[in-house]
Amino acid sequence: MVEYIDFGYDVSFWDLSRLIHPGLHLCDEITHPCLTKYNSLDELRQSITSYHTIDPIYIFDFDPSWKNNQIFILFKKWNCTCIRIDMYANTHLRSSKVSFLRRLQKVISRNGLKLIKGKINRLSYTIYIKYHLKFSFNRFLSSSCYSNRTDCINHPDYDEYIRTRNIKRDAPKHIVFIDTYYGLHPDAKYFYNIKLNINIDEYHNSLKRFFDYVEHQYGLPVVIAAHPKSNYTKKEYGNREIIKYKTLELIKEAKYVIAQVCNTFSWISLENKPVLLLSNNEYLKSPNMRNGLNALSDFFDCKIQNIDNTPYEDIEFKTIREDKRLQYIYSYLTSPVTENKRNIDILNDLINSISSNKKQLSKQFNSI
Repeated sequence: MVEYIDFGYDVSFWDLSRLIHPGLHLCDEITHPCLTKYNSLDELRQSITSYHTIDPIYIFDFDPSWKNNQIFILFKKWNCTCIRIDMYANTHLRSSKVSFLRRLQKVISRNGLKLIKGKINRLSYTIYIKYHLKFSFNRFLSSSCYSNRTDCINHPDYDEYIRTRNIKRDAPKHIVFIDTYYGLHPDAKYFYNIKLNINIDEYHNSLKRFFDYVEHQYGLPVVIAAHPKSNYTKKEYGNREIIKYKTLELIKEAKYVIAQVCNTFSWISLENKPVLLLSNNEYLKSPNMRNGLNALSDFFDCKIQNIDNTPYEDIEFKTIREDKRLQYIYSYLTSPVTENKRNIDILNDLINSISSNKKQLSKQFNSI
């Protein structure tokens, strides 16, 4: 946000999370003069109406769906200029290794009916928005080469990486565990409606036993890179240091990385760190996590290590193959066109282009 203000833009950040996910509350919620939190559609309607005279450009980080349809009806009504930026292009990986048998197993599993309902829901909304609401984004920006993007942009993790890649670091001084706030993550409840029957204490106890072994084996402390949405009491991982909002820095200073299903494979790949793809019995109770682990394992050719069923001495860190690392970077994080550009520069050029076209169109109307 600050970068846009420094560029001279009049920026407003509209937080619509309470409209889409009623009851959602996050720790460490930010406040800023440019930030407005909306509690009702009427409040949003009033803002769109008041801003309409200056014809702003609206940038979204979420897709239309039945759940948020009323929001997009408002923006369609006022014929707003809307841009979609795909912030999480590496969340779902394409894999050629997914066999027909595994796909069939997913369909006939306990979650099979839920998967089918989800596909029907998305298909019905696609038909509705295209032929009834007739809404579409003016531009769609993504770092994924597999998306239907109109413009290339870098993944936010890549953008942060290129700003810091020339900073010299000390010798590796720890092993970092990428925490995902498993079992307590608010997205499971509010975004995906997932109900997990897990023993969160046993999940953490399993991790602590393994971390004890790793620290003894490698002579380095395990540091916890806490998930941004986490709210730990500092006891969940024993006496280990729990640090939020410094994941990239912790990875840069790490000798090894322990990871689960997370988007942080972006920084692991960019920093080319040896990684261990970890699971345990409680973690594998989640079908979503199992599927995510399989996708990461297939893509990176990296074995899933269940620390509850595998002798610790048989578990080892592995450096990602160079061809896989580069495939991941150029498929999901950046492109040859944007790899040396900052996102603020990409967006500035795009906004100037859209504004120029608007002015030209206005002149054409005025001349009629």
